[in-house]
This record gives sequence, C-alpha cells and structure tokens, in this order.
Amino acid sequence: MQLRRIFGMARPWRGTLAVCGLLMVAETAVVLVVPWLAGRFADRLLAGLAGAGAWLPLALIGLFALQALFRMASAFLLSRTAERVLADLRTRLYDHLQALPLAWHQQRRKGEVLSLPTHDVSQLSGFITGSLLGALKPGDIPADVRTRAIGKLIEKYFAPGTVVQAGYPLDMRYAGPREALLHAVFRQNYGCAYQIIGRDHAGVGSYYGPFDAHHIFDEIPKGSLEIQPLKIDWTFWCYACGGMASARTCPHGESDRLLVSGTKLRKWLSEGADVPVEFSRPEVLDILREYYASIDEKDKVEVKLTGHSAR
Repeated sequence: MQLRRIFGMARPWRGTLAVCGLLMVAETAVVLVVPWLAGRFADRLLAGLAGAGAWLPLALIGLFALQALFRMASAFLLSRTAERVLADLRTRLYDHLQALPLAWHQQRRKGEVLSLPTHDVSQLSGFITGSLLGALKPGDIPADVRTRAIGKLIEKYFAPGTVVQAGYPLDMRYAGPREALLHAVFRQNYGCAYQIIGRDHAGVGSYYGPFDAHHIFDEIPKGSLEIQPLKIDWTFWCYACGGMASARTCPHGESDRLLVSGTKLRKWLSEGADVPVEFSRPEVLDILREYYASIDEKDKVEVKLTGHSAR
C-alpha cells in the first residue's frame, strides 16, 4: 500500500523517469562496448595492423565522453524529479495537517505533530527575501530603510548562510492576487521552491478579500508554476500560547491575540507611539524609529487603519 502511494506521487513525472531509464540503459551499453573496442585495438596492435585501427582510439574517447554525458543527464533528471516529488509530498503533508479538526491537534503535543515537517523544512537550503525596490504609495517605508531593517534581522536572528536578501526594481502595483502570481514568477526565477502568501498579499485597504491571493493559485492550470505557495492564515502573537500562532493553529480568542499588521506598525511609528515588544525585534524598531524621526512634519502622512488591518 505504501509503495503504491509512493509510485502514485511519482506518476506525474513518469515520462521523465522513463527517459532516465533509457539513459541508464544507454550508459550500460556504452560501458559494455568500451572493453570490446579496447580488445579489438589490442588485437590489431599485436597483429601489426595499428594503422588500420587508427580510428579506434578516437572511438574510445568518443564513447567515454558519451558515457559521461549519459551519466550526467540521468543524474540531473533523477535529482530534479526527486526534488519535485519531495516538494509535492511536503505540500500534501501540510494540506493534510491543516485540514484536520482542531480536536485532533488538541489531543496531541505540538512537538509530535510538527517534528517531521519542521525537520524536513530545516533541510531546505534557506530563504530569499524578495523585496520590491521601486515606488510605493505615500506612507509606506522606503526600500533603503526596509533593506537595512531586513539586513539587521538576518544578521541578528538567522544562522549565517541561510538567508539571502534580494530584491527587484519594480514599483508596487497593489494588484493583489495577480501581483502575487507576478511575484511567484520572479521568485521562481530566483530558484525558490516556495513563496509565502500571507493575508492580503499586495493588497490595499479592503479592495481585495484577505485571502484572494491564496485562491488564485487554485484557479491557474496545474503545473503552470514550479514554485508552490505556502498559504499563511491570520498570524498573531498569542499571549495564551506564549508565541507566534495562526488562526489554523491557535484555539484562543481575540482578547489573547496581537494581530500582525504592517499598517499598524507604520501608524504607531508615525505617531511616536509605543510598539508592543512582541510585535518586532528591537534592532529593527531602532532603524524604523530613526527613519520616522527624520521625516519633516510637512512630509508626514497620516496612516489610517482601514480594511483588514483594522482588526
């Protein structure tokens, strides 16, 4: 039964696996031909017919090159297929865990449920932050300030070599779901296997639904993108849980939750208000406070909590 499931996950790539099999057979054939040709060359040398077999060394070199080519091609295709099968398995695992009823999670310790997927994720090569470096709407934090803040976060709170800070010189379109697809294409071209899609990705106000950017990935034809979306629900600091949580993992009520919102953070900073310690790292807040303190009064923009960020 388990083997059937494994073979079932590999079924979408059966064509590629068939090509790998043919390449392996071809490589084996080349391996068998090489000693036969070498023997013929040796026989001609011993018989004093070296001139008649002058082509044999060239043929041997060609066969060695062909063998190396077949081996590299099969190894590449097998490695790529294995990565895709594992990515599909991870996606299915998370989808299954998220679909389980809350009672199932409450009956088990969190470590038991998360140990396998988190260990699996820890084996991934790392993360890329793909910031937009172009124009933004008034009141948003400029690219150079965000770049310094992200750099400080990476320096202080991530293991060396696990995060790459990247960006692209694109103006923010605030196009919601369609812009989420555009970002996915960019990050796929960076070599990313997953893109995190949070609440109201690339949205503005309440123009889009909070999870419209989730749904659009279900509407495009399967296989259109190699990158997979990691769909994140409402996220918040839960005082009862004592850490970050989401609406899919936390059973506690609104009174225990500090909802994460970039608009809230900009409002607090622009008004000089205190920011809850659970909301952001202190080194990041120092950089952001320095920026907001440098803004002239005439250039300040009032930040209003509207739409989904007002919760």
